[in-house]
Amino acid sequence: ELGADDFVCAPIHARELSARVKARVLARAMARQRVGARIESGGLELDLASRAVRFCGADLELTGREFGILSHLMRHENQVVTREALIAAVWGTAVHVMDRTVSTHIYTLRKKLGPVAATFIRAETGAGYRFTRELSPSLAPLAQLA
Repeated sequence: ELGADDFVCAPIHARELSARVKARVLARAMARQRVGARIESGGLELDLASRAVRFCGADLELTGREFGILSHLMRHENQVVTREALIAAVWGTAVHVMDRTVSTHIYTLRKKLGPVAATFIRAETGAGYRFTRELSPSLAPLAQLA
């Protein structure tokens, strides 16, 4: 009644405590999202309530994991997001996911986004991924076709 979200029994390991805290922080952040909230950037639109994705007016079919990755990256536009942060946000902290799994999902996500929107997701060597809507000069002609 006083606002407690969880309880732990002693003794508790530091990793479990950390995982529980991260899970609660994530759950609170998700609960604060408005129903029908949208994220838009560079012609890419995400409807968080219906989990619909559109690019330049065309509907895209994404899996739940791909949608989670894209929405997390778009929420943190122009910031480097580590693989660990993506794993915690999309898979949760109670699951063991290998780094290569993230890379594979990013690869398939880029293929589904197409040649223009795929460039919005940039790999930051040794750090993670960044969502940015800036196109490289070599892709500017493609953007006009989209």
